[in-house]
Amino acid sequence: MPRSAPAAAIAATGNEAEFRRAVELSPNSAEANHWFSNLLRDLGRTREALEYAQRSAQLDPMSAIVRVNLGGALEGLGQFSAAAAEYGRAIKIDPSIPNAPLLIGWLKAYAQGRVDEGVPWVMRAAELDPGQAESRAWLSGMYFD
Repeated sequence: MPRSAPAAAIAATGNEAEFRRAVELSPNSAEANHWFSNLLRDLGRTREALEYAQRSAQLDPMSAIVRVNLGGALEGLGQFSAAAAEYGRAIKIDPSIPNAPLLIGWLKAYAQGRVDEGVPWVMRAAELDPGQAESRAWLSGMYFD
């Protein structure tokens, strides 16, 4: 989901009241619900974040980034199988999205204790976005685990 200039500006400030107001003004905006969910998760309010992530997914079920966000909220609540399923849905929607295989790799490596199964997923993320430092950093850590 492309970030609009106003959403990017609000996200940069991290102002919860502005995010909440955006959802109040546009309750049927997948983007508003998505970004509010991200903020709430960043604030450690994962259960509340899940509500907005689910709403965003209902509003825009074919958005890969919305699916990744929903997976992240589920992961934050320890619902790893449900999170992996959402990341898988994101890949089906957009096979070029690098975050989904990156997060599947993390789940396999650390939530399931299968680093050997996680490495190929993180390698795929690195292939999809060669400039993303996170996937390379995770790979280096996985090789030492």
